[in-house]
Amino acid sequence: MPSPQVKNKKKISIKEDSTLKGTFAAVMILGAIIVITWASVYFLYVGRL
Repeated sequence: MPSPQVKNKKKISIKEDSTLKGTFAAVMILGAIIVITWASVYFLYVGRL
């Protein structure tokens, strides 16, 4: 049985530095929003005890 061969062997070059920097920034912003939300709800709860 013959082995399958790939006809299209194109190299795709992506600028990974800028993509990863944007991803890192988005994750940090989302994380900060989550932490701020949790902290505000926690202090609201503790303040009403």
